[in-house]
Amino acid sequence: MLKKLYSFSFYFICFFALIFPFSFILINNILNLFISLIVVSLLIFLYFKIIKNIKVNISNKNILLILFCLCLLVRLVVVFFLYDNMIQVSDFNLAFKRSMDLNYSGDYYRVFSHWILYPFINHLLYQFFGASQLTAQIFNSILVSFIPVLLYLVTFKITNRKSISILSSAFYIFWPSTILYVTIFTPDHYAALLLLFSVYMFLRLKNNEQHLEFKNIIISIVIGTFLGISTFFKNFASIYLIAILIIIILEYIKNKKIIFQSFLFFLIMLFSFSISKGIILNSLEKMIGNSIGSNIIPCYLNVGLNFDSNGMYDPDSYQIYFDTLKDTNYDFNKTNEIIMLNVKNKLSDRYKEIPNLFNKKAKVIFQKDDDKLSWVKNSINLKQERSFSQFIENNLSKITNIYYLILILGSILGIFYTLKSKNENSLFIILCIVGVALELLLVEAQERYRYAIEPMFCILSGLGLYYLKKKVGK
Repeated sequence: MLKKLYSFSFYFICFFALIFPFSFILINNILNLFISLIVVSLLIFLYFKIIKNIKVNISNKNILLILFCLCLLVRLVVVFFLYDNMIQVSDFNLAFKRSMDLNYSGDYYRVFSHWILYPFINHLLYQFFGASQLTAQIFNSILVSFIPVLLYLVTFKITNRKSISILSSAFYIFWPSTILYVTIFTPDHYAALLLLFSVYMFLRLKNNEQHLEFKNIIISIVIGTFLGISTFFKNFASIYLIAILIIIILEYIKNKKIIFQSFLFFLIMLFSFSISKGIILNSLEKMIGNSIGSNIIPCYLNVGLNFDSNGMYDPDSYQIYFDTLKDTNYDFNKTNEIIMLNVKNKLSDRYKEIPNLFNKKAKVIFQKDDDKLSWVKNSINLKQERSFSQFIENNLSKITNIYYLILILGSILGIFYTLKSKNENSLFIILCIVGVALELLLVEAQERYRYAIEPMFCILSGLGLYYLKKKVGK
């Protein structure tokens, strides 16, 4: 009975991942889909005719160094080409200004604490390397260059194949919108790295979790701590913790016994997660001299589940939260109770509109991949770089949309790899993607919010090609 429950859970998660959001993306991109299929066919042909015959004899350490340097070089070229002709816009401009003077006056930062730590880190960088936009953009480039390194390590943990691991990293290194997005002042870069590092550490722990060793306790503390820190850049950590718990439960079902060490390690993660969040929150409150909302999910739900604005950015919905906060004398708990009551009342009154709301939001969040480029284009000083701005709009946007579809096709194959092999490591990747996708449907709809989990698509795409190689080989 337990084995049947395990198999049902495994297949249900994978099939749900196929239905949402991947099938939705393909259905709404029929024209680009045909172009993507042609490109994928060419890539597969090249792989089987050329790449598969190349034996990778380079050591893992040298491969990691090459991946890091290649990613850094590609992004530095963009940074040095654009930095002097960019004026940050929207929240990114606020982050840039705050990084200069650390002026956190007003209620904005008491609510959106993820815009406190990021400018502060940039301010520290300025003390050593000079206060300029270029300093932060170079640091962004260095930071994200560790992502292909981690992608290689994660994929290698799953497949034990160098060629597939390199491919997963290459998908990220040459992703057009991701390359240019490094010029934008956003904490998303930090979140993507921290979340991916937590994934790698969990896979390390999982491979040796049967042993109650001091090393594994330290790894559990590191996972919880880094997930706790990541919440101050992007609030996806809870999804990852839920995914870890699901994997542990599936292991329990599969083995028909309680894995004491696994649950103990998870409790250590939760404890470390809470402690790290609390320490950083107290430090930030001292920095700005005010209390900060430790939970502003109701604020995001109030915007994301707004039927009148279709869950898009709505200043009036945000203002409701700020006004309520003032009315309660900055009692965040009381404010959240009032806001959540309003959200529940709206949902109960207009529940028939929920499917249509989610459908509209899904199109905005998942359908395309040019939103990150639009932020770059809007930040470019058009008087000096009009030609490049037009190139982004007319050509690069189309290229990155096709590139994104290729990754989606690869990810679908990666899900089939997971189904065939029943690999719990790759199932964990799928759980993280699906969990964040569901969370994004509940909050304000913006495509760029997907950035923190996009490296996961690269992992699945690498696994997908590996699956195809094995199928064709047979």
